[in-house]
Amino acid sequence: MAENIQKKKTKKPRVRKLLYDCNEAASACSVSTKTWRTWHALGFIPLPVQVGKSLFWRTEELTKWTQAGCPRREEWTY
Repeated sequence: MAENIQKKKTKKPRVRKLLYDCNEAASACSVSTKTWRTWHALGFIPLPVQVGKSLFWRTEELTKWTQAGCPRREEWTY
């Protein structure tokens, strides 16, 4: 009888990402990576955070940026 008792699977708590890399940020905003990089070069998106040689975008900032209507970098304050 003890053999038939299944162990309950415990779910791991979801960890919310704080930063997106270029691919993740582009995907979150429903554009291609190429478009995201172009927008970055043209100043259309918020400034990234540089960690070493890599660029990352704050997930919370991108959420607020899209809620504000995606203003150009020069108009955006976070």
